[in-house]
Amino acid sequence: MLDKWKETLMLGAGVLISGITLAIAVSQFRGRKKPKSLKDMVYRVLPNSIVKVPTKEEKVTEQEITFLISIKDKTWKKPKKGETKTNPFLYPFEPGINIANLGQNYRLLYNKYPISEYHTLIVTKKFERQSSPLKKEDLEVMYDTMLELRCFAFYNSGPASGYSQEHKHIQLIPYQAVPQIPIEHIVSEYLQNAPFTLPNYQFKHLLHGFTEKSQVFPVFNKLLALLNPSHSYNLVVTERWMLLVSREKDKGFDKFDLNALGYAGMIVLQSEDDLEFLKKIGPLTVLRDAAVKA
Repeated sequence: MLDKWKETLMLGAGVLISGITLAIAVSQFRGRKKPKSLKDMVYRVLPNSIVKVPTKEEKVTEQEITFLISIKDKTWKKPKKGETKTNPFLYPFEPGINIANLGQNYRLLYNKYPISEYHTLIVTKKFERQSSPLKKEDLEVMYDTMLELRCFAFYNSGPASGYSQEHKHIQLIPYQAVPQIPIEHIVSEYLQNAPFTLPNYQFKHLLHGFTEKSQVFPVFNKLLALLNPSHSYNLVVTERWMLLVSREKDKGFDKFDLNALGYAGMIVLQSEDDLEFLKKIGPLTVLRDAAVKA
C-alpha cells in the first residue's frame, strides 16, 4: 500500500512538473516578438550616427521636366575622400548604420550623409570595386529590395560617374521621400520594352522598359552593349524601367557635382550662386555638359 502511494505521488509530481514546463513554454512563445520585416528595420527612428545634410529645396522647370534642386547649407562640410582611413562599408560599422544582411553576399546600410530620409545602400560583404561589372545577383538583390522597400535605385560606375566610395554599392531612395522621379512622366510617355531615348536628353543615353525581375539583368547588358560607355556611366532603375547614361566627366561646367540622381531630375548644389547659374543656362545644359555628347 505504501509503495502504491509513493508511485501515485511521484506520478502526480511528474504531471505537475510537465504542466509547469508546458506553461513556461507557452508563455515564452506568446511573448516572443515576431521577426521584423526589412521595412520595419529600415523605416524606424533613424540612429544618431545618421547626419542629414541640411538643404534648401527649389524647383526649376525646363522642357516639361521639373527638376528637384537641393542647395546645401553653406556651413555644411562633408569629409573628403581619403580623410577616412577605414572602409565605411566593412566592419566595424558606426552604431546603427548596418541594417540587415541581404542573403550571403550583401548588406543593407544607411547612408551616413543623406539628403533624402531613409536613403540606403546595398553593399557587397567583400570588397569589390565600384567600377567592376554589375552581376546578375547584384541586380536581382537590388530589384527584390526595391520592391520590398518601395524605392528606386541608382548606381554610379567609373571615375567620371560622380561616385564617392570605391567599394561597390547600389543606392536606394524611397518613394516616401521622393514620391515621383522628375523624369517619370516623360519616360512613361515613351515607355516600351525595347531601347528608346528621350527627346529632351541631347546626350548619349538609353532607356528600356521591363515587367519582371528576370528581365532586369538581360536589359542592363543590352543597354550597356548598345551604349558602350568608354569608362563611366550612371544607372537609374525603377520597377518598370531603367536609364543608362554615358559620362564624360564628373562635374558639369567644372562646378556641378553630378551622379545618377541628376539624370533622374534631382540635382544637388553647393550654393545660391550655383542655383542662379543653373537657372540661367538650364539644368539640361548642365547634364549635357557632363555626359558624352550624342
